[in-house]
Amino acid sequence: METYEVIYSSWYLSDRWGSNEDNGCTLHINLADFQLYVQDYHNSFTNELVIGTYFVPRKPRQVRVSKILYNRILVAKNGLNISLEEEQDLIKSKELIIN
Repeated sequence: METYEVIYSSWYLSDRWGSNEDNGCTLHINLADFQLYVQDYHNSFTNELVIGTYFVPRKPRQVRVSKILYNRILVAKNGLNISLEEEQDLIKSKELIIN
């Protein structure tokens, strides 16, 4: 299967009570897109949201994805948000290869 290198970052849910549950990942064509995605996310905060619950990205790293997944990332604005359930399915099907 043909694969493509992309940027991967897992995200976790954080709240004022100290919770930090895994919450899927984002995939990006390059590091610049990852940085723009995170910046857009933080710029979307309202005061109420900052006080409550928000998502935090972990350190980005390179992974490999299938051509179908790569094409989904290409059409997404600065990155593709993947739920934890879909991320697990993509790993099992080897469409997302995390070393």
